[in-house]
Amino acid sequence: MQGHAYDASGNLTKVRVDESALLYIAVNTAGNFVNIGELLATGDALAKNDPAPLLRLGAEITPVVTDYGDPEVYSQGAHYATYCSDADQPWDWSASVSERKEQFAEALSQLPFDTFAPFSKDSAANLEVSLQRQCLWWEMPTPSATVTPPHPIYSNVPTLVLDGDLDTIVPLEEVRRVAALFPGSTYVQVAGAGYVTLGFQCSLNLQVQFFETLQVGDTSCAQSPEIVWPALGRFPLLAVDARPAEIAPDGTNQIGEDERRVVTVAVATALDALKRTSIGDGTGAGLRAGTFESILDDNGNQTTALVNCAFAKDVTVNGNVVWGADLSFAADLMVSGAGTAGGILHVEGTWQAPGPVGNFRISGTLGGRQVAVLVPEA
Repeated sequence: MQGHAYDASGNLTKVRVDESALLYIAVNTAGNFVNIGELLATGDALAKNDPAPLLRLGAEITPVVTDYGDPEVYSQGAHYATYCSDADQPWDWSASVSERKEQFAEALSQLPFDTFAPFSKDSAANLEVSLQRQCLWWEMPTPSATVTPPHPIYSNVPTLVLDGDLDTIVPLEEVRRVAALFPGSTYVQVAGAGYVTLGFQCSLNLQVQFFETLQVGDTSCAQSPEIVWPALGRFPLLAVDARPAEIAPDGTNQIGEDERRVVTVAVATALDALKRTSIGDGTGAGLRAGTFESILDDNGNQTTALVNCAFAKDVTVNGNVVWGADLSFAADLMVSGAGTAGGILHVEGTWQAPGPVGNFRISGTLGGRQVAVLVPEA
């Protein structure tokens, strides 16, 4: 599939999505699992002849060759220097690049056809996806001392091995194998964590406790996700394709099912901008139309201004969204378009907050009728 879409920072990008690109999206997590949380919904939209969500995910792919910014913050060269020399490569380092390519192709041909199912072997060996292919041109590393001698014996010392159950880079089975090498190890799977568990409060507490006492202690905090990452159920092309918001049991709601669908779309429009802010520079474009811009104050509160944003074609949203440093969420949205009678909505709740997922409470008026409905926070 080819076309144009805006990336998370509002840059119009020429996009080509093939099987390898889809695999890249599936395994390389964007911030807060934005891309993976939308992947199934993009497939559903594509099946309904709506390519816009998938093209946008394609535009948000970080290409292998790009400016990665200040190398003191992140160095792609240091990354390859480490990975290419540390990992097992399916070729001889002494071979020329052309010979390495032949050896790589031979190793690939020896793999079972369903090794990367449901993806093909060729897609998994694509330059954008395969680190082994990316290392083909790397200079032969200077030999270094082996980390362990052949058939090593691991000491029975206290060892803590942490892993995230949403890790899409290193399979859980491999991490368990590493933990099993150490007789005194404790393996802890952290619910809701990805490739790097360090940033999650539960894993931080376990590490501090382990360093101070050499005891792992109570690991029950790892059994429940600290944050339930938001996933998307669908990309409504029109408001009629959206799920209707639930009527608040303790409020006075006067709008019918059609306008309750509009409320769902309006909230999704605001959340879509926040998701793009989390993986972009804060300035971006709505899925179907419009723009947004986010600013952060000295206290860590983020305000996102929506200008004529459209998540569904027939609902336009303007207004401000405030995502507080305490993870509170408040939005005042002006809703218009062919799919609604129009009006003003006020949304309150939390977003990406620890604990069980609750509901946004939405009040206001649409078509002069009072609104009192609920929309899930994730």
